[in-house]
Amino acid sequence: AANMQAPPPLLACIAAGYLPLAQMLVAKGANVTTTRRDGADLLSLAIVSQNEEVVTFAFKHGPRRFEGQGTANSADDVAQLAQCFLDPQNIGTWLHGGTSPSGLIGEIGAVLSSAAVDQPVRDQLDSVRAFINHHIPSLRNPSGWSVACFVEQLASREHASTFVPLKQQTCGSLEKTPAEPAIVVRVNEPQGLRSRACRLTIMAPHGQVRAVVLSPDGSRLASTQGTMVVVCDAHTGLVVSALKGHLKSVSALKGH
Repeated sequence: AANMQAPPPLLACIAAGYLPLAQMLVAKGANVTTTRRDGADLLSLAIVSQNEEVVTFAFKHGPRRFEGQGTANSADDVAQLAQCFLDPQNIGTWLHGGTSPSGLIGEIGAVLSSAAVDQPVRDQLDSVRAFINHHIPSLRNPSGWSVACFVEQLASREHASTFVPLKQQTCGSLEKTPAEPAIVVRVNEPQGLRSRACRLTIMAPHGQVRAVVLSPDGSRLASTQGTMVVVCDAHTGLVVSALKGHLKSVSALKGH
């Protein structure tokens, strides 16, 4: 579940690159599946850090996404995770296991920033992230799904280039939700869904947004949220920093 208060110490350590302290926290039983408000979890923060030791640690101890994770080198683990996201059944299994949609969106954003993933796969992942982003209200509560293969049914409405056909999937994933007879079968290719207009929604949990500004190079997005200014990575959607200390709501920003 998403942590709605201060970031858990483990995630703070990974974000700051304090690996020895993170190792100590895990040894003491720290929750390795928790997420921040922005969807960042152990895997996404480690991948964004680009620190090979941190990435290897996160795959070894963090949320389980596929069999054998944490036993290969960090680049291979990231590439394998990217492939796993191209199978909607994996997404359904992870959600059933307690992962939040925002957590999966955060992981995809981190994978998109990695040099270990080829451009064609990145293009697909961007569409998978837009798919999850669009269906967040429906994906939040798996206990309310009418069928176990709910995500696969939603995925069947997407353009064929979004997900990899089952026979081509190469991800050594965890045990999946038992298959059910197909309810939705594609007969004709869906029209108009090749590229969703809304690719990513960046939430503002700290207060009303009165101003937004994009950095000149397009890499950072700053927004006013009540009395705070929150800076996000415009590509991953993850929070980079939060500027506090204003006594009143911030109403304007200026980019530099």
